[in-house]
Amino acid sequence: SSGINAEWPLRPGTLEVELKIDPELHPVLLTESTQEHVRNRERKAEIFFESLRVPQFSIATQSVLALHAEGLTSGVVVDIGAGHAAVVPVLEGKLFYFVQFIIVKRGIQLIVGNIMSARIDKNTLFQVS
Repeated sequence: SSGINAEWPLRPGTLEVELKIDPELHPVLLTESTQEHVRNRERKAEIFFESLRVPQFSIATQSVLALHAEGLTSGVVVDIGAGHAAVVPVLEGKLFYFVQFIIVKRGIQLIVGNIMSARIDKNTLFQVS
């Protein structure tokens, strides 16, 4: 799985029943993968504004939010998840899509194995965010 869901369904009543909130009273921040297509973003915004009637809606990529969580606006994020991995350069909160390097699924195991062996063999410390 690439983490991209073109048929992103939000069941009616999810916010009211599951989260017990009135969507018309709460702004929403939605996170997404750096690989998300623009038309999917537009569809999500349409659902939240028109169907759920939220007062404010923002979409942010997980890579940018990871940097912000560390108090940074620029950096390189290595994003390894189920089914994809990416090296994501960010400058002043903006993604550099044209230099983003997507790693194929088969390479994920090799990379994770190399990182773990470097940690164990050399007692290397990595900053995890």
